[in-house]
Amino acid sequence: MELSVLAQHGLMVAIAALILPGMIVNWVSGLRIPWAAAAGIPTTMGIVGFTGWVLSCRDIPFNLANVTHAYWYFLTAAVIWRLPFLAGQFWRWRKTWQPNGGKPLDWVGSWWKNQRVHDPKPAPAPTAANPLVGWLRSRIPWWKSPQGKPSTSDEEHWYDLPVFSNGGIFDPRWILPLAGVIVGAGTYTSRLLEIYQGLKYDFSSIVQGWDVHWHASEVRFILERGIADSTRMGEAHNIDGHQELFYPSGWHAATALLARYEGFTPIQAINWMTIVLPSVTIPLSVGLIAWRLVGNRGLTAQIAAGFSAAIVIATPVLYWIPVYVGMWPYLGAISMTGIVAVLITSIPAVPVRMFAGVMGFMGVAIAHPAPITVVVFLVGFWWLFGQLWHPVRQWWTPADSIPAEDSTTPDTTTAKPDQDSESESTQPKLEEQKHPARKPRQVGARIWSDWRTNKWAAGTMARLRDFGLLAATGGIAVLLLWPQLKSGFGQSEDVQSVTAFEDLSRKETFIKTFLMRTRHVGEFGLTDWTYLLWFAVIGMVVALVWRRNVWGILFLIFSALITMNALTMFPEPWGGLLNIIGGLHYGTAHRLVIPVAMFLFAYCGVGVAVVIRFVFAGFVRNKIWRVASVCLSTIAAVWITSLIVPWASYSVREGSRWAIESMYESRMVTKDDRDAFNWLAKQPHAYDGIIFGNSADGYGWMYAYNKLPSLARHYDGVSAKPGAPSHVLRDSAYLIGAGNHGDPDQRNKADIAAENLGVNFIVLSPPNFWWFQQSNLEMSVKLDKAPGLTLVYQKNSIRIYAVNAKFKDTELTRMRESGPASNQLPVPQCPKDSADGKAAAAAGETTQVEYDPETGEQTTVTKPKPCYHRPSKPDVAPRANDAKGKSPVTPKSGGIDDNSNKYSEKSSLDLTEKEARRRRLDNGYAHNEKATLRF
Repeated sequence: MELSVLAQHGLMVAIAALILPGMIVNWVSGLRIPWAAAAGIPTTMGIVGFTGWVLSCRDIPFNLANVTHAYWYFLTAAVIWRLPFLAGQFWRWRKTWQPNGGKPLDWVGSWWKNQRVHDPKPAPAPTAANPLVGWLRSRIPWWKSPQGKPSTSDEEHWYDLPVFSNGGIFDPRWILPLAGVIVGAGTYTSRLLEIYQGLKYDFSSIVQGWDVHWHASEVRFILERGIADSTRMGEAHNIDGHQELFYPSGWHAATALLARYEGFTPIQAINWMTIVLPSVTIPLSVGLIAWRLVGNRGLTAQIAAGFSAAIVIATPVLYWIPVYVGMWPYLGAISMTGIVAVLITSIPAVPVRMFAGVMGFMGVAIAHPAPITVVVFLVGFWWLFGQLWHPVRQWWTPADSIPAEDSTTPDTTTAKPDQDSESESTQPKLEEQKHPARKPRQVGARIWSDWRTNKWAAGTMARLRDFGLLAATGGIAVLLLWPQLKSGFGQSEDVQSVTAFEDLSRKETFIKTFLMRTRHVGEFGLTDWTYLLWFAVIGMVVALVWRRNVWGILFLIFSALITMNALTMFPEPWGGLLNIIGGLHYGTAHRLVIPVAMFLFAYCGVGVAVVIRFVFAGFVRNKIWRVASVCLSTIAAVWITSLIVPWASYSVREGSRWAIESMYESRMVTKDDRDAFNWLAKQPHAYDGIIFGNSADGYGWMYAYNKLPSLARHYDGVSAKPGAPSHVLRDSAYLIGAGNHGDPDQRNKADIAAENLGVNFIVLSPPNFWWFQQSNLEMSVKLDKAPGLTLVYQKNSIRIYAVNAKFKDTELTRMRESGPASNQLPVPQCPKDSADGKAAAAAGETTQVEYDPETGEQTTVTKPKPCYHRPSKPDVAPRANDAKGKSPVTPKSGGIDDNSNKYSEKSSLDLTEKEARRRRLDNGYAHNEKATLRF
């Protein structure tokens, strides 16, 4: 099968694997199919991430089988959530039973279609002129129609019926937005597949960036250990001591499941996840934001959503730059914020969507906590500057409009259109005859009647209801995630301490923010989007004047201020307040500009839609022209989109190639590194212990590449307590086998550290990641002189040392002879005064035939036999009374405690704290903005 076919197959499977699980749960919980599919990915992420934590708490491995088993619990929870709404529908159905022999509403036929629960009214009978239209209308309540009132016209067509306008799968309103999302996702994925297939290692290419090293290692850890708990990532990162570390694992857990299902390696899986997830969710988020900005379901909203979703590829700040800098889980999370926020804003109108809202909120938070702020502020601005003034339900009713019978018994029936006033007045009396004693209900009805006539009370309750539903959605999600979020609070200070200020004027920060020219955009290639921004301005003005939409503009300004503050800080106190929010996003403008770009492109879609509708006079109410205007506007929208999208794709063609290909340039992990990893994987005891090295040179990629147990899983190295074995080896690995107290056969602290850590090999693969990280001379230069190590592999600058104490002589000799430059490796020698050295001297020398590739001649060379030194004595300082007849020997060190394996403070092999800190600074281990563990 060709690579392109495999790529298309992998793409389809990955998209289905991300959407379908969440879509099914959403649909069962009460969402219609279009909305269930749109919110499918956030729900899937929430399910997978939360399952990883639950399974970890119960010591159950995280794998495909157990996650599938847990998925049924989420389906069960969705069914339980749906049952009260079905019960309410059944209760309403009971109230439609007419004493005069009328038939009840077919409630069974509506729940499986996943329709909302309404107060059903007796449907009009099918008309003789058009029985099909009448029958279809009898199945759906009248308030489903877009006009808000029933129509009995026999000239009605099938597309005017409520069944095609209720938001379900037969509603054509989702066609244009879906088409835009498909186009937007298709432009991303097609371009990415084209670039990846041109790479040397295609989807197995290793990213040479900073953060992706850790992402790949975490996916490997989940696959290997079955732990996808965000609170236990210290076991993956901090091998030495397992110091606690919170790291959001939802993105990595979903990637691990994709790898398991598709048979991908961790490296292939993270590449595929980065292709698929944001390529789908970015167009979805932008399209839904445009939909919400318009605020209705008309053609203008449809065109705005479809157009804005289709052209998102035009800006590099939404996908290309975030991928280039390696913030992959963050991009996945923030690309879902528009979907989740718009879903939550629909909950006051459709409370049944709360379950999906909770799952989506969890999906964002568990992939990365920082984008939660985008969801919270977006929903907050929408409610505070929009919904607060126009609540979903207007419960206030003028006193003179409430029927007199409401003061005794609430009217539980609704008369048919052809019923007269007498039948309306006699109906409550019939109810009273059936239930003569209803004093509590009469009191409740009186309170209800009085409350409805109090405008202030009714308005307050309506607003509290909306706010309560929104707050409950976020509160439930935070409550479920609290054990994980709580463990991450301790790391927030490290995140907020990072800044990336630039020497810019306030005008320059304004231009950079609204023209979306933040970090790396200049390298990507500047594109003139001025005309798109003019359409965005039109969209803002029209949304403000026509739809009275204030919240969208205010949120855009708020997001822009945070971005500008990240470039050049505002004066206090405003700068500090804005930095509290921006600091959660590492205070970097290229992250904070993403919500700004989303809203600018959403407003651009609104502006284009408004212009199209204005050109074709969509405001004219003439019936014939209205149909013609709809057709012409749709055709024009499709035509304009078909012109803009190719231009947008072409404008980023060179920049996208630069962004992707430069990530995979052979800078840190070259072909020589791959060859070394492959060679090492075949050697004895390669998987039995720990492979040590300099974390800054990227040797830890071997763990994600072929599961070799490297100590480092990231460029920044492990976090361990002072004096931990990893710290000792970092500063003193060259002392392995060097002896102690003048005795070459005594073990020293380096030998003990290697044994305690279980080190079998040491790998060096320079250069370091950052230019300011100086080489660790204790390893790069002095390691060749360590008596307890044997150089078994060397290719160019890559060297692999074996710890003699972990291998037999035959194993060490065989490894030396199997390398690419075996005849050039130095012959290992033992200290002459050691037991091994004396034995080697007694064994004599050996002859070796060497081949000169330039002259083609073979020469016989006499060399000493290899000697593999292994200190065997414990580290015990000599005592004065042990010197028989000699002057007391004053040891240079205070010795070692054999029970605790800890050196005294006076040990000559222990570095002073000042010296150790100096070496860490020289080797690039100091805390730096660039050299931190990010997510």
